[in-house]
Amino acid sequence: MTDAALRGTEVPPDAKGRVVFGRMYEDAALDVALLPAGRVLSIASAGDTALELARAGREVVAVDSNPAQIRYVQARLDGAAVEPGSVGRLLGRARAVLARTAWRRADIPAFCSLSDGAEQQRVWRDTFDTRLFRGVLAVALSPASVSSAGFAAFTSGVGGRFDTVMRNRLHDGLGLHPNRDNPYLRALLLGEQIQSVADPASARSIDLRYIDLVEYLESAPAGSFDGFTLSNVADGADAAYLARLEAAVDRCARPGAVSIWRTFRRSDDAAERELAARDRSLFWGGIRVVTHRGPQ
Repeated sequence: MTDAALRGTEVPPDAKGRVVFGRMYEDAALDVALLPAGRVLSIASAGDTALELARAGREVVAVDSNPAQIRYVQARLDGAAVEPGSVGRLLGRARAVLARTAWRRADIPAFCSLSDGAEQQRVWRDTFDTRLFRGVLAVALSPASVSSAGFAAFTSGVGGRFDTVMRNRLHDGLGLHPNRDNPYLRALLLGEQIQSVADPASARSIDLRYIDLVEYLESAPAGSFDGFTLSNVADGADAAYLARLEAAVDRCARPGAVSIWRTFRRSDDAAERELAARDRSLFWGGIRVVTHRGPQ
């Protein structure tokens, strides 16, 4: 597979795949704040981060090796609405069960309107974080469930049961971010959309590429990007692929370029954990930011 053969959004009609992510579980405002102006590379996924970077004036190349995600992002750029994807459907089923059981008496909209971190954590503990909620979450984020939704490869090595890790991060994040200003919390608890359709100007500035990330970077000109936002691709990569990826990013980086690497795993670096805590999606164990010197 070559970049020349798959320029733009061309996807072979027989290419298989499914939409795993109907929206992205990453706070794109952080990427907009951290990445330099200019040409940036983004993991396509559901398109949210690429769209926000484009709205902020970046020239965006969005890359994904899942043909269904590329088709989905192209549809969004053409004006289609957000769809749930397999992960969204998984979380939607969990919300429906909780609405009938553990949270049937909870006022979720009122909780999402709070603004004091200490109060948010207290209400969460007293009203939401019940034994029944923990049981539902354990099923929703079990190895079998995340495997069926298509993202199990990214959840290994998180330092414990995935449901417990995510529950603890949610509690900690509630103490840091006002609920009323956090669209990611409303999306998680109420199923609200964070974005709907793309504006035409932003859509025109995004170059979608159906190709493996490393293959694309290894074929791109040296020093051709000012920034990279790579989601948590490292979580699902083996050592050989990760070494190729890091080398390819270094080669494609202009002097002063910045790359952003998220991980579900709890980082050993305090600065990476602190940066992850700034992400309003409340999921991440570390966010590493690297400033590159450019081709040597």
